[in-house]
Order: sequence, then C-alpha cells, then structure tokens
Amino acid sequence: MMTSAFIANQQELDFSRTLGCKLKSLSSEFLAAFQLSHAFVGKDYFNGNFFNISNDIGWKDITIECNYHKEFSKNFLQNIKTNSEKPLFFMWERDSEKSIKVLEHIYSHSGATSGFNILMPRGDHFENYGFASTKPIVEVYNNLPSREELEMFCLYLREELLNSPSLERPAFGDTGVKLDPAQDSKAKFHSPIPSSFSFLCNTIEAKLTQRELACLGLLVRGYSRKESAQILKISPRTVEFHLNQIKIKFNNPSKSELITKFNASPLSGVDPLFLMKVG
Repeated sequence: MMTSAFIANQQELDFSRTLGCKLKSLSSEFLAAFQLSHAFVGKDYFNGNFFNISNDIGWKDITIECNYHKEFSKNFLQNIKTNSEKPLFFMWERDSEKSIKVLEHIYSHSGATSGFNILMPRGDHFENYGFASTKPIVEVYNNLPSREELEMFCLYLREELLNSPSLERPAFGDTGVKLDPAQDSKAKFHSPIPSSFSFLCNTIEAKLTQRELACLGLLVRGYSRKESAQILKISPRTVEFHLNQIKIKFNNPSKSELITKFNASPLSGVDPLFLMKVG
C-alpha cells in the first residue's frame, strides 16, 4: 500500500538537490546526444517508501507541491511488483484526451511531453530510471540507442549515485510532517526543542537527552556506531557511551526490545539530523 502523502523534511530536500546537481552533470552528455530534456533516478519500495532525484533542481519542490509520487505510483507503478530480475522498459506520452492532473503539473513545469522508464527490480524495491523529452514519442523512440546501451547507462548512474550508503535507507529523516516549501521559506518561528524526552522501555519510564535520542534514532534506523559517529560528528566511543547510558537507564533491555519500544513510541518520528542543530 502506497503512502498517502509525500513525506519530506528540509534535510532530505537539501540532500536531493545536491544529488540533483550531480545527476545533472552525469547525464548532460547523454541527454544532449538523444534529444532528451530530463533525467530521473529513484528507488521505489513495495512498502510505499521511496527516494528520488532529478537533473531538474526545482523538480523536487514541484513534486512536493502536487504529491507527484503518490499519483505516479497509483497510475504507473502500483502493479509492477515482479519476481523477475530483468529490467523492465516502458514508454509514455502526454495524452491530451486523458489528462492526469499531477502529470499535467509536471508537464507545465518541465515542458516534457514524452519519455521512457527503465525499472530494475531489487528484491523489496526497484530502481527507477526515467528520461523525458519535449519531442513526440515517435521521435524519441527512433533516436534511442540500443536497449543494452540504455541499461548500461542506468548501471553507470547506479554506481555513481545509488551505491552511496546514504541512500540505502531512503526513509531516513522522515518526520511525519508534510513539508510546504513555500511556507518553510517564509517561516520565522521555530518550535522549541525539549532538552530531554520521555521514553518507556522495560516497564521503566526515563528521560533521554537530545544526544542519546540522536544516537538511539540512528541505531534503530540501522546505522552502525561508526556511521552514527560520522553523521553526528562525534567519536564512535562517544556513541557507545550514550548507548550504554540508555541501557543503564532502562535496566539493560535487549536490543530488540529497545528497537521495538522505540518504533512504537512518538520518538520514532524525531529526525536525528534535526537534533544535530541543537545538540
């Protein structure tokens, strides 16, 4: 079941823009050679999670405004789940007689009228490589290189973009709050952050400090102590210290119980990167 809304936060948005600049650089020669205007790379998980980037830097803002991914998933991706490991290829073209609102929003922003996608199944998700053009679909099709060459270019983008450890967990940083870019840029008020957070585990309720919560949040998301230390800009020994303090507070619960209780608590929606600003 797909998510009902596009969920993002400022860190994810900034990260996507940074990757968008890199994709723009990697794909410019390919796009020019085959008269294409846009490149898109993403991961679509069958549980509804996703992460996507585009060579159009403003595209991420547009997708948030019009809830693009939900509608795109409903119209194109929902029935694609497959056990096949072979890449899937499909082409599309703007249909003036059967307008899809969310796509019209993208068309009006980008000027694209046709394109194609290559989907590479990866177990619990597929990688989505999309390309768009302002040309009619027939011109796009007649100008394309071989299927093998297309798939090789996708693999090139995969190695350069998607094989980053940062992208192994595409839902990292979700706060559960839909980001409104327009309001975000105008916001002058920032919600105060508690100095400590109540947490119940092993039948004990105690307080977690901001740094303890950040370390625990990263642990639950699957990050190692070394990775957490790099993200929080502290030493692995300091991460270990904070995690040990948590265990002491709750009378040494098992790791599985700690993770289960954390995921079931309101703290699971707290973004560790956000806490870094005040930690």
